[in-house]
Amino acid sequence: MLLKEMLLSLTVDQIKLVASNWGIRGCSRLKKKGLVDKLSNFMLDDNNLREMLLRLKPDELKAVLNSEEVCAKYEEFLSSPIRFAVSVGLIFMINGQYVVPDDILDKHSMLETQEFKKENERFNRISDYIAAFVEFYGIIPAEKAVEIYQMHTGDELTVQEILDIADDCYRPPLFAQTYKECLAHESLFDYYSDGRNFDELYQKQKDKPFYIPQRDELFEYGNAYYPKLVPAGVALAEYFVRHFRINAETAVEIASEIQLVINLDYELMLILQLMIRMGVVIRTLKEMKDFATYLKSLARTVRLWALRGHNAEELDVKVPLELELENYTFSDNAKVGRNDPCPCGSGKKYKKCCNNK
Repeated sequence: MLLKEMLLSLTVDQIKLVASNWGIRGCSRLKKKGLVDKLSNFMLDDNNLREMLLRLKPDELKAVLNSEEVCAKYEEFLSSPIRFAVSVGLIFMINGQYVVPDDILDKHSMLETQEFKKENERFNRISDYIAAFVEFYGIIPAEKAVEIYQMHTGDELTVQEILDIADDCYRPPLFAQTYKECLAHESLFDYYSDGRNFDELYQKQKDKPFYIPQRDELFEYGNAYYPKLVPAGVALAEYFVRHFRINAETAVEIASEIQLVINLDYELMLILQLMIRMGVVIRTLKEMKDFATYLKSLARTVRLWALRGHNAEELDVKVPLELELENYTFSDNAKVGRNDPCPCGSGKKYKKCCNNK
C-alpha cells in the first residue's frame, strides 16, 4: 500500500496529529483529501524525509527498512522500536500488523550511503549526550556541554549546533530544553513556566566547579529511567530487604526514587510519605534512627544538580536534607505511643497516621 492509502485509513484528527509531528501548519481548514495530499507530498519530499529519518535510532531505522520484521502486536507497541515511527506516519497498523508504506520503502537507497549513516550516528550521539547532560546536571551552559562532548568524543561541535539539536522541531532529546543559552531539564519548568525554578537552581550552582564524569559514568548516572544507585543507595535498598521483608526489585525501586528526589531538595517528611505510598512504613523510633543513618549517608554521596554533579563529600558541604536529619529530635522510647507525633513528620498523632498503614 502507498502512503496516501494508509493516511486515508486514519481519522482526520489522527492525520492532523501526524502533520503536527512533522511540523506542518495551516491544516485546520483542509478537508481529509486535501490534508492527505499536503501531508503525503511533504513526507515524500526527499529532503524532508531524509531530515526525519536522520532522527531515527538504529533499531527504528532497521524496523523501517525491514518491514517484514515489523509485525509487533499492539500489546507490544509501547516497548517496541516503532513507537516514534508510527507517530510520524512511517509505519502504520494494517489488519493487526505494522507495515511500512511502499513509497517510503522505495526511498531506502538514501539510507544506505556512508554520508547518511555518519550523519545519523552523529545526530543521535549528540542527542543522547544532551539527554544525559540534563539528567546529570539539571542545568549546564551550552558552552560547557560542548567542551565535555568534545573531550569525550573528539568530534568538533559548535554551541549553536547543540542548541539547535536540543530544540529540534521533530525530535528533541529526552527531557531537555534550552533556556538562557543553557541546556536544562524540562522538570524545572513543570510548575512555573517563567523560569523561576531554573533561576533558583542556577543560583545554587553558581560558583560551584563542574564535576566532569567519564563517558560511562555520565550515561549510567544520567539515565532517565534507570539511574545508577550509589553505594549508599544500594545499602539502603539492602536495609529495606532485610528489615521490611520486601523483594530486592521493589527495594531498589524505592531507593532509586529516594535518590532522585534528594536532588529536588525533598524534605524528610516528603521522603517518608513517598515511602509510605510505595509500601514501606516506619513504625518505631528505632526504625527511624536506623533509616536516618542510611538516608544521611545517601544524602552526602549522591551526585546533585545543585553541586553541578559533585556530591556533598567531594565539596565538603552539607545539603539541606543532611542538616534536617542532624536537627531531627529522637525520643528515647523504643516505640511510638499512639498519641505521640507520628515519626513520618506529618504532624498528626501516630494513631491517626502510620499506625493504621
